[in-house]
Amino acid sequence: MEQKRRIKKYRETNKHRSYVKGINYKVYRFKPMEIVTVCFKGVLVLMTVSYLFYDSWVAVVCLSPFLFLYFHEESKRLRKKRLERLQMEFKEALILIGECMEAGYSIENSFVESYFSMKERFGDSSDMVQELNIIRQSLKLNIKIEEVLVDFAERSGSEDIGDFAVVFSQAKRGGGNIASIMKRTIIMVKEKIEIQREIQIMLSGKKYEQKIMSLVPIGVMAYISVTSKGYFDVLYHNTVGIMIMSVCLLVYVLALCFAEYLTRIEV
Repeated sequence: MEQKRRIKKYRETNKHRSYVKGINYKVYRFKPMEIVTVCFKGVLVLMTVSYLFYDSWVAVVCLSPFLFLYFHEESKRLRKKRLERLQMEFKEALILIGECMEAGYSIENSFVESYFSMKERFGDSSDMVQELNIIRQSLKLNIKIEEVLVDFAERSGSEDIGDFAVVFSQAKRGGGNIASIMKRTIIMVKEKIEIQREIQIMLSGKKYEQKIMSLVPIGVMAYISVTSKGYFDVLYHNTVGIMIMSVCLLVYVLALCFAEYLTRIEV
């Protein structure tokens, strides 16, 4: 919240105008193939749940509104994944910028040089490469680099990028030893991103276990349904059975949400 307040204050006290439009990382727009994939997975989940819990195709229609919730959750997951990739590329860019500054380049030229290095390493499709290109193009239009960085931080929604942008803009306005301030800031941001990465690596095994365990109840139900025909018939096509299975489904979904919450750690 403090970081957002500082960015807002900077935007209010500085006339900001960017001629190069960047990506809004807070909103994820599905690609055509991703829409097809998500639709297929969503329909497959609905059909599986409808068959195992209700043994009725009518349940597919009744549960179809939850497809929108599934799309929303997939959008959040893909947005988070893109932001994590952006932060890792941002760390690499900071390392290159720091090396360029140590080699005697100015701050502006350090960003420009890091663009070409990042382009060779990650390619044109990289989000961070595109952001560095926006900085490069903006500098040609005589737009202040701190304005572009604040705009980038606001679009990304990343606390790490926001902290860097605020410190950078204040250092540029306040003067002083900008190179020294930048060096300390780059080290701090790098360390924080590396800690986040290490935590994600440590949790990856637990998350994999959680995904396996989340499929166990469905797997057991599917196994019983196939090997013991009619075992769940008493719970199908009657009011009491539908209520019991609905409660079971609700408890199962809540357990999945709780498991996801337990493996979500913010630094």
